[in-house]
Amino acid sequence: MANLAEARAKAAAPTGPFFREFAEQYIEARTATWRSAKHADQWSATLKSYAYPVIGKMTLAEIDTPHALAEIGLTEPGESRPAEF
Repeated sequence: MANLAEARAKAAAPTGPFFREFAEQYIEARTATWRSAKHADQWSATLKSYAYPVIGKMTLAEIDTPHALAEIGLTEPGESRPAEF
């Protein structure tokens, strides 16, 4: 019985890269192509403040449209929010 429970738990465990790991690797890989090193700092700071607390520990396969929309404060595809000045 314990082996079956362990097997089920392992099968249910998320696999694949986690969002935070993927994002950090992406930023590292792209930094040299950006016009300014500031862009990497801005990306990192924004993700750290907004995305990582919500989806940072999720695998890429677990993230879907509602997660992404919630991150930018929207609830429906096609919805927009007023510009902030």
